[in-house]
Amino acid sequence: MQTDDVYRARLQRAIADIKLWALKIASVAKVLESDDAFSWRLVVEPPVPGCCPIELMLRIVDDQALYDIRIAGEGYEDRAIEDFDVFLPILEAAAAGQVWQRQWTSPITGMPVALETVVIGPDDELWKIERLQSDTVDTAGLFKTTAHYVDRRFLPYGHEAV
Repeated sequence: MQTDDVYRARLQRAIADIKLWALKIASVAKVLESDDAFSWRLVVEPPVPGCCPIELMLRIVDDQALYDIRIAGEGYEDRAIEDFDVFLPILEAAAAGQVWQRQWTSPITGMPVALETVVIGPDDELWKIERLQSDTVDTAGLFKTTAHYVDRRFLPYGHEAV
């Protein structure tokens, strides 16, 4: 486990990089930033509905670096930060329209069973998360062998900042 001072230094460096990016993207999206003694938060509201909204909160709690992210309408809280350098590329990818969601549905009932959100970087997936939406779905991913899916893709914010 790293010390609180090491986490804070890495966190501050990541935030400084994101703030520079936020200045550039502000010409094509509404950017809101806030902080307090415990956390830093960025909200990026895209200019049109087909773009991917994103909100990020970074914080350190009891010597643990955590993040909350709301991307494409889905929220994920209290996630452990494994790599402080992944957040800027995630934000850049969202602004570039490189996010997709895959909604899995049961072929029998038509009910949603899982939702995947994937952020694509220049070379590969940057970030991926899957949320099961049904108590009857197995956690081994076997539903993917029988379920149907629909992909939702997003538009880039604008050409001058991405």
